[in-house]
Amino acid sequence: MSRPRQRSRAALRRELRTRDAFLARVSQGLCERVSALGGPPSPELEALQGFARELSIIAGDREARRPRRAPLDVGLHVLEIVEGWRRRHGERANTGPTIQVERTGSLVASVDADLIGTILGELVSNAHKYGGGRPIRVLVDEERELVRIVVEDEGPGFVPARSLGQRFVRGSGTERVPGFGVGLWLTQAIASAHGGELRYTPRSGGGTRAIVTLRREDSAT
Repeated sequence: MSRPRQRSRAALRRELRTRDAFLARVSQGLCERVSALGGPPSPELEALQGFARELSIIAGDREARRPRRAPLDVGLHVLEIVEGWRRRHGERANTGPTIQVERTGSLVASVDADLIGTILGELVSNAHKYGGGRPIRVLVDEERELVRIVVEDEGPGFVPARSLGQRFVRGSGTERVPGFGVGLWLTQAIASAHGGELRYTPRSGGGTRAIVTLRREDSAT
């Protein structure tokens, strides 16, 4: 019985290496094409650059994952990202969920603004998908040397995969919701690169609570 299992594991490792190589090739090609576009900065170009970097991280590129730290008001940055999300998803046209943002404490820290945008985009997207159109709450506060981002939904809740460190693995209750099992892995990878972590807990009253902590390395005072 052990030999077939060993062959299966070997085949799985080969499959993962092939997939990583393919993702790396796609992200490299996209980065090269985006760089060749040139021209003045634009939201569309920045979105392409961000997507290429996310692909590189998923493919295992440690350099792409390394934070490009600079002092940032995380609370204000989160508010701006949510405003953009609202415009894209139609909250003001009453076609999307209401998103409430709360900010408390001193929220300036040395972090990677683009990767914070990736974290918030993944968590709000999840809350939107699993929240059944109910309101979403985003809280940004501080815990000593950490800045904390919390995203809550009021849906039926879902249970993430036992290990958030596994790519392409989805949790229970996700079968009918589109996805590839990389969003939470990507969020955890970015939080870890900032000296923090991602945790999921049930929300009191129903729903899910995602908590991301980020270390204030070289944070401004």
